[in-house]
Amino acid sequence: MTEETGTVLNAAVTAAEGTGDGQVAAGEGGTGEGTGEGEGTAKATEGAAAEGGEKSGEGAGKETAPKGDGKGEKEGNKSGAEGDGENANDAPEQYADFTMPEGVVLDPALVEKFSPIAKELNLSQDQAQSLVDLQTETLKAEKVKGDKLWDDTQAEWKAAGETDAEFGGEKYDENVGLAARAIKQFGNAEFNTMLLATGTGNHPEMIRFLWNIGKLIADDKILIGGGGAKDGKTVAQRLYSKTDMKP
Repeated sequence: MTEETGTVLNAAVTAAEGTGDGQVAAGEGGTGEGTGEGEGTAKATEGAAAEGGEKSGEGAGKETAPKGDGKGEKEGNKSGAEGDGENANDAPEQYADFTMPEGVVLDPALVEKFSPIAKELNLSQDQAQSLVDLQTETLKAEKVKGDKLWDDTQAEWKAAGETDAEFGGEKYDENVGLAARAIKQFGNAEFNTMLLATGTGNHPEMIRFLWNIGKLIADDKILIGGGGAKDGKTVAQRLYSKTDMKP
């Protein structure tokens, strides 16, 4: 809900109070480095069992001596990385506090639910933060939509009241003032808060209902000096006259 001073009825009650006629109511993972070396070594056997043996021995030595292919080094690096610390692309032992936009507070209960899921998915700190950011943006967009819907609805209700065939038109302000009288007479601070929180203080049917009560109150005040209402009924009796309820 966007910030505003209040509904039509709240404003009328505030104005009436001034004259005596109303009341107001969203860890970093360490990097591990490992080193290892692999190398293939061999010695060519030397000796001669017969003439020409030396050459034969050298040839055999060359064939049997494997070359270092670098696999040992790669495996050593991998083993060292696993043993010395966490990889930056892996989930940390515990996630650090997630960064939230100014004015947005992350619910600790949601973090408690989210962290195990992120860890199970092996999300790094940055990856988990990206999901938090996405959710924050989604909620912000939904709030903007909700605020617009609220504002549009309030504007429609106000326009409908101002042009209402019964209490709208030239005497709109006067008739809203009569509705405010009903709030003063029968309402309280909680009622005013309800009108403001729900926006029903702008709804034409709420205004109509209270306007009719306000007219009854005004009639009673006029007739009090002459000995009461002509029909002999009180305001309450006339309010309930079309129902099965008895005051």
